[in-house]
Amino acid sequence: TLIYGDGGGLRFVRNAAPDAPFDAEISLAVNVKDGDDITAAANPVTFGAATADNGIAFTGDGKPMRWGRIALQNAYGSGQVALPMPLRAEYYDGTSFVTHGQDGCTRVAPGLISLSNDSGTVTATSPITVGSTGSSTASLSDPFVAGDAGLAFSAPGTEGYIQVRPDLSTLPWLQYDWNGDGTPEDPSALATFGIYKGRPGLIYRRETYR
Repeated sequence: TLIYGDGGGLRFVRNAAPDAPFDAEISLAVNVKDGDDITAAANPVTFGAATADNGIAFTGDGKPMRWGRIALQNAYGSGQVALPMPLRAEYYDGTSFVTHGQDGCTRVAPGLISLSNDSGTVTATSPITVGSTGSSTASLSDPFVAGDAGLAFSAPGTEGYIQVRPDLSTLPWLQYDWNGDGTPEDPSALATFGIYKGRPGLIYRRETYR
């Protein structure tokens, strides 16, 4: 849906449920009048037609519209090496969400990414304490490259975790109803350093099936 915002300007409002990709065929009609009440002879002035191949022309690679979101996934690994964490731009292809490999313009600035744990909360512009002695720093691409932010955390040298949440309040079209309550929200995920190793006294175990 194309609407005129209260503050002026045109904007798209997408459906609540994901749509498959489609080409936008937009027609725009406006009444033109200046400050002296002089109107255009052909009001309303019309641009494009809402029929196949007759909509307003866009610049770039045509008129495709995609229903998108920013997705974040949990990540687990050793505290002795860097830990990548999937932070990607995705769109609905009609069946499922896939990484938008052509996206090289989406930006989620480090200052919009919240990092938190028992030590407190910082943004991705600052290091965060991990465990009792470690520290980790986030790095990412700004803008995304082939739909991927390249988010990674440096090795803290110890076990611990970081709760990660990007603030998409200024990018509401990239939020998604992650918890199924009917309201779009920001994604959230956990980066865990040091995977549970089991009982230290256990050397070997196997199960026999008959």
